[in-house]
Amino acid sequence: MVAPGKRNLKKKFVRTVKSTKEYRFREKPKGAYCALCNKKLQGVPRGDLRKLSKTEKRPSVLFGGILCSDCRDSCFDDAIMLKTGLIKDSDVSFSKKHYVKEAVAKIQI
Repeated sequence: MVAPGKRNLKKKFVRTVKSTKEYRFREKPKGAYCALCNKKLQGVPRGDLRKLSKTEKRPSVLFGGILCSDCRDSCFDDAIMLKTGLIKDSDVSFSKKHYVKEAVAKIQI
């Protein structure tokens, strides 16, 4: 019988010379992906975050750990143009609108 704490673990069967043994293990969590383009994020660990300090858990830049650098730059560009009045709120794409509004609130021009 399997111990109650190990019932939800994944199984792996390893063939040995005499028999087949069963090993149970926890899967590593998947990596972080960009919220807009689903590209894998760099600089974000995928292991157990409880053992890391706050600065090791995620990048300290605005939208770090949420958006990739390309999407973050395009959101900042849209926010600057919106703040200066070059574009209107309706010109920003719907998927980026939430991030652009947060960036506009943080920008000091």
